[in-house]
Parts: sequence; structure tokens; C-alpha cells
Amino acid sequence: MSRITLLANARLADDSLVDISIGAEGPTTDGEPSTAVLDIVQAGGSGSGQLAADRQMTDVRDMAGYVVLPRLREPHAHLDKALSADEVDNPTGDLGGAIRAWLDHRISITHDDYVQRALAAVDLYERNGVRLLRSHVDLGSDVGSRGLEALLEVKEKVAERVHIQLVGLPVGLSGENADNVIAVCRRALDLGLDMMGGVPHIEDDPARAIDVILDLAGSHGRGVDIHADENLHPDSSDLATLAGAIIRTGFEYPATASHCVALSMKSPEDQTHVAALAAEAQVTVVALPHTNLFLQARDHASAPPRGLAPVAALAELGVTVQAGGDNLQDPFNPLGSGDPLETAALMVLAGHVTVIDAVAMVSATGRPIPGKGDRAELMAIPGRSVREVMATRPAERLLLKFDV
Repeated sequence: MSRITLLANARLADDSLVDISIGAEGPTTDGEPSTAVLDIVQAGGSGSGQLAADRQMTDVRDMAGYVVLPRLREPHAHLDKALSADEVDNPTGDLGGAIRAWLDHRISITHDDYVQRALAAVDLYERNGVRLLRSHVDLGSDVGSRGLEALLEVKEKVAERVHIQLVGLPVGLSGENADNVIAVCRRALDLGLDMMGGVPHIEDDPARAIDVILDLAGSHGRGVDIHADENLHPDSSDLATLAGAIIRTGFEYPATASHCVALSMKSPEDQTHVAALAAEAQVTVVALPHTNLFLQARDHASAPPRGLAPVAALAELGVTVQAGGDNLQDPFNPLGSGDPLETAALMVLAGHVTVIDAVAMVSATGRPIPGKGDRAELMAIPGRSVREVMATRPAERLLLKFDV
């Protein structure tokens, strides 16, 4: 019989005290055994006692004083820009200033610079408990796919520690230089880009750009993740246009819309309409409090809006909502710690979600507590409750990964 590890006296996000048994669940499709959560029982119950009684098959680890969570997810990062704040200034502090500053800087970035900064950022994310990380990477006629090539190298280097998805981020899919930009995107997809993205709301023709993004992704069997409605204009409609295009074309791959800030400026009736479209099209929405709170509403001298997607309106209609840290110490956000629990805390403070729902938004499984059959990749943090853990965010984090 395969060896079983017992995590005894583990405090979960719902405040329950449990014993978690972990072992080989059975062969995967490639014939290799998988390690998973086998059972979760009340701490000290008969099920855990039976396991603990047989030390030949059980390794018991006492988790008393720790909160045990699933490993975490960073669903929206920019590894090609990370940790560049000291080199690239944003004098206006808004989104336009950040874009201009970055476009001026990126043509001078070397391959080694991309790699070194990205590796340093991944180390930071991993120490904070991140197992899954999705990063956007610039594509363009000026920089080609240089950033992608560097991040593909990083992805391979860290594959055993952090699983990275790379999303193309082109601008100019509908302008006069569109053919050249699209050619760069096709090359990127051939190189191994995982998903296709873009920024429709700054394109000449946002609807055309979304159609191009879906066509590029679909022709290569990839999903999409767009920067949607990253502004406070009530008439911005990237999320609705994306959802409508998916429904119209039958696009069958995963779809995500990140930011969706403008939706918060629409009427409740319009929010409900757009959320219903997103739910029908199965579009996941990623809220990004750090960067949106920093960049947005600088031109509102009175009663500035929060600059955050309306999470409650989306969730009520069944839209899956995740939360991400977005930029990490670059001209789009000079701060950021690479800690999803900091993101979760901002969702509580600015998004008015509950602590346990905020944990779900940054969990690698999409749930705040481990479940039977989950991959045995957990995180233990010292604390008496998940609320305390989110409030204090201790640096000590035990990253628990079990091999058969």
C-alpha cells in the first residue's frame, strides 16, 4: 500500500479543525501515480485515528497553529515588466502615462534583463505560495516576440516549482499596421504562446480587434484573456463585445476578461445585462485591485470611483470571478508584493467581498478549502484563523507538495 501522509489538526478557511490524509489516488492518463487529498475528517475522529495508528503507512505532521489552504494562483501578471519601477518612471501616474513610458523603454530591453527580472519575480510569487501564474507578455512590430522568447525560457526553468501560462499582449490589431502585428502574433503562437490577448479599448476598432483575437486563438486551439474596459467610461463595452462574439461564433476555448473596470460605471440594469452575457459565454472575469486603484480616477476631483470591477453584480449572475495582483513594481504599479493574500485583502477592503470568498478568488483551485481529489499542493501559514492570516500575512509559509 502506498505511503499516506496525515496532516493532523489543520485549521481550514471555514475555521474547522481537521485531519487531512494525502496519498496516491491512482494512475493518471500517462500511467504515472498522482498524489492527492484522499480524505478530510474532523480532527481526532476515528478515521484519522486509524491512519495514525499504523506508522508504517502513515507519516503524521502536526499542523496545530497553522491555517492550511490550497496553493495560490496569480491569474494576471506581467513578468516582462516586473521589477522595473526604478528604471521606468510614470510621471503622470495614470494609465496613459504608464503606457507611454513603457513603450519608450521596451525597445531597449535585453534578453538577459527580461529573464533576470522575471526569475526574480517568480521567486517572489513562489515564496508567497503561488503555484499557478498567468503572465501577459508584449508583442509588437517594434519588439516582435523578444519578451515571449525570454519568458518561455523562464517558464521552462521554473516548471517544477511554478506552472506559468503566457498570454500575448499586442496592440494594433485593427490599425494600419495590423498585418504586421498579426504576423508577430502568429509567430508567437507557433513558438508556444499559451493564450492570446489584447487591449480592445485602446484599438482603432475594438470589436474588430476582439474578432482578430478570437480568430488567432481559435486557429491554434488556444484560449483568450483580454484587457477589457480598463477605464471609467460607462460606454466602454469590451466585456459585452467579447461575450457576444463568443456566443455568435461558438468559440470553444477558455475565455477571460481582465480588469472590467468600466462595468462599475454602468447602471445596475446594464451591469446585469452584461453579466448575463458573460455568464452565458462562460467568460471568467479577473478583478485587479492594485493597479486599477492606482491608475484609475485621477481625473475625478470629487467622489472618485473605486476603479474596480463590480464583483457582486458579476457573481450574482454566475460569472466566475478571480482576483490578481497585475503589475509588480513597474510604471503601471510602483508597489505590489507578489502576494495573492494582499490581493485578497484588497478585495475585502475595496470590493466588499467576504474574507472566505476573497480566498477563493486567489486559490489555485478556485475554492477556499482543500477538497477530496485535489492535487496535494497545499500551503500552511501560522495563524488562528484565515481572517488573521489575511490581516497579518506572515512571511512564514510552508509550501506542502507530496510525492508518492
